[in-house]
Formats: sequence, structure tokens, C-alpha cells
Amino acid sequence: MKFTSLVACQKALLVLCLICCSALTVAAENYYPSEIGNTWVLVSTDGSEQLTYTLEESENTDVEGLIVLKIITETIGTDTISTDIYNITVDDGSLLLHQSITDQGALGIAEAIYEPPVTFFPADLPIGHTWQILTETTLDLVGAVTSTSTIEVVAIEDVQTPAGLFENCVKLEINQKDKTPFTVLRKTSYQWLAPDVGPVKFLNNQKILFELNSYNIIEPTTESPPMVVSIEQKPTKDSQHIKIGIQLNSGKDVAGYSAFVAFDATVLKYISSTQGNYLQSGGVFIRPMLQEDDTYNLSLDVGDATQTGTTVSFVEQQLSVSDFLFQIPEVPPEFSRPGAEYWGISILGSAPLGEDTLPIAKDGDGTLVSLTFEVVDPDTPAIIALPDLMLSDAFDMPLPVAIQQMVITNLMPLVDENLLTDVNGDGKVNILDLVNVASNFGEPISDENAAADVNGDGEINILDLVLIAKDFGKSTTAPVDE
Repeated sequence: MKFTSLVACQKALLVLCLICCSALTVAAENYYPSEIGNTWVLVSTDGSEQLTYTLEESENTDVEGLIVLKIITETIGTDTISTDIYNITVDDGSLLLHQSITDQGALGIAEAIYEPPVTFFPADLPIGHTWQILTETTLDLVGAVTSTSTIEVVAIEDVQTPAGLFENCVKLEINQKDKTPFTVLRKTSYQWLAPDVGPVKFLNNQKILFELNSYNIIEPTTESPPMVVSIEQKPTKDSQHIKIGIQLNSGKDVAGYSAFVAFDATVLKYISSTQGNYLQSGGVFIRPMLQEDDTYNLSLDVGDATQTGTTVSFVEQQLSVSDFLFQIPEVPPEFSRPGAEYWGISILGSAPLGEDTLPIAKDGDGTLVSLTFEVVDPDTPAIIALPDLMLSDAFDMPLPVAIQQMVITNLMPLVDENLLTDVNGDGKVNILDLVNVASNFGEPISDENAAADVNGDGEINILDLVLIAKDFGKSTTAPVDE
């Protein structure tokens, strides 16, 4: 197909038109898949020209997420080929153009830089929606060229092409105004985009119709939500204690964890840790515990077996309580305050083994572990921090995780005002609460059965049953949701 000099001079605008209605739509979730490797081939109805669009990985690492849109225009049966390059990014469903480099034949190469990047394509395409694109470039023979493109969604149509029938295609009308030192040019073209496919038809300003001949769409990879941990305060049975939980949200393939908690020992005294409800019970759980003589031992649970002592044996290793509870010599300036004495607690947890002898990994949300502290200075707000936490999968490989809530400051006791003897939280103290305690009689304290330890002494025993019996028949003002 032959082109006049005027058409060649206007090629930058023509390609911009294609970008506005096709490459621009790369960011659209439904109308232009944006995976690297996607390819679309459109052929003119007279069979003389072909347009090939490809999305490629950029070698430029200065801009995160940069994608190269490459458009190859060729006259079939000849050696006439030109390549145009557009550097784009996808931002929240919209396409941003950073740079364009287009081959204008005898007129040279036209390059445009967009600082800041411009929005080529909005995320939504309702009928009647309109947007504009302003491009400024320079051509050797004509000088400065300013192009204003106004794009409007004018219809939803079914489109038949050699590649098949595509339903509910968005039809875009592109009205362009090109201003050079010599003249002002106006032109109109149309582009059709199919849901989950992309460009299927294009009618340029010369009334040359291109239809989709073939395409290859790479299936997008589904990214899981990032795993996030935080520390949250939980209610306690009295004002002499503070309890915090380490919460995990959007967990994926988690089979174990290692947590490091810091606190001011002049305000709080560490008492105990209980396994949360995220991992199944019966695995490995290592934590320091306060003893009746006011000293600390290391407690190791492996299945139903428990070891307690200043040292315990685990996988041919001797673990010492001093490795899991220790004074921190230096803290960041933002945590320091006069007279503070910071200590650190290390806690390890792992799921029980499955039939394949690997820990049973889990997805979802839940509590990894809960820690209880005694308030020794009620006049000073407490500080508890989670400087570090690591997650691992069933093969003991580390998993990416972000700590969202790292520090809780100005902690004061948060007392549960409900009847402590209402173990199941149904608003009444009755036989169901007795059954709850009886079914957990003698069991280690965990987040799942902590309510059964009515008097908070760290044991589920006859004393808890006695307290329930004293309150038998009482009720709260309203039922408490679990």
C-alpha cells in the first residue's frame, strides 16, 4: 500500500491513535490483557498490510514495572518494515506512558518523553466516557508537532474477524488534532476492544480497516495477598495483667514461625505464652515460662510430651532459657526512656507432622501465639514491640512476611467486663460452662481453651469448676458473641 508524504508526516499521530485505543488499553483488566508475551496480529482487509503488537520486558530497571509495547508495521510481500516502541507501566488499572520512540521513515525518529507519565487509558470504559491525551514531539523536516487526541467510548458491539466472533466489544472513537508550524490536521479513527482479548479491529483515518487475524494471550499469574503480622492487645480477666496476641493475616503455606518480642521489664513482668489457633495443636512449641519460685524455665512441647528446665534437648541440641529470655543492651532511640530496661523473648512454633512426615501447613488468618504479662508499674504506660518475626513452610523454607503493627505504646490493662465464669460467652453461667471446663480439665492452656482457666492461674482444674458453681444461674446484660 502506498503512502503520500503527508501520510508519512502524520505517522506519529496515527501510531499514537493506535496506542490510545489499543496499547493504552493494556492496563484494562477486561479489555486488554497486560501480561508480558501477549501478541496481537491485525491484517488489513485488502491483505496488503499487517500490524503486530507485542508486550515485552524492558531492559530499563530505573522504572519499576516498565513494559515495552512494540508495534511492527509491515507491507506484506515487501521489505518495508518499521518498528515503534512505547515504554509503559500499569498503575491501578490505568496505563501510563513514559516514553515513545517512533520510526517516521524519511522524516526520522520521533521521540517523546512524558514527565510525569501521562494516563493513556483509564481503568473503566463506560459508554460516553471521554479522555484526552497531549503529545509533543519534534520531526526533523517539520519541526515541533503537538497532538491532542480525544477518545470516547461510543458503543458496545459484536465484532466478526478472521480470528473469530467477539461479543460485547468496546468501540472507541479517536478524534485527533495535529498542530505543526505549517498546518493543523484533523482526523478520526475507530478501535474495537474485546473483553479478555484486546484489540480486534481498527479503522484508521484513511478508512483502511484492520482485523484481528491471530493472537496469543498469556494467562496472568494470580498474586496472593501479602502475608501480614501484627501485635494486638487482648482483654484479660483483671487489671493486673496485659495480654497481647501476634496475629497473622492472609497466611499461605505457613507451617512454622519464630517470633521475637521486646518489652520494658520495669513496667511489665513476662508470665507465659500460649499457642494460638493458627497452627494445629500437637506440634512443636518452645517458650520461656515463669515458675512458682519466680524464676524462668524453658518449656518445650513436642506432640503430647513436655520438657521443662533451664535447658531442654531438641533435635540433638541443648536449648537454654537464656537464649529465649534475655536483656537487650541497646534499643532504638525512639523506644528508649529514662530508667527503662528492655528484655527480649524468643518463641518458636511448628505444626504437627502429617502423613507425609512434613509439618501440616495452613492458609488463612489467626493468632500465632499469645503472651501474658503482669503489670508491675501501673502508673507507667507499657511498651511492647515485635522487632522480628519469621514464617516458614513445610520444608522449613522462609516465607515473605511484613510486620504491619510493630509496636504498641501506652499500653494499659484491657479488662473483659463479661462474667469470667461465662466460659462459652453465651451470656449465661450454666451447665455448658461446667462441661467446657471439664472437657479441658488438666489440658495445657492455649488460645482455644484459655477461657476455661477461669481464675487465670495457668491451670484448668477444680478451682475453676468451683467458681462457675458459685455464679451458676447468673447472666450478663446481653449475650456475648464468640
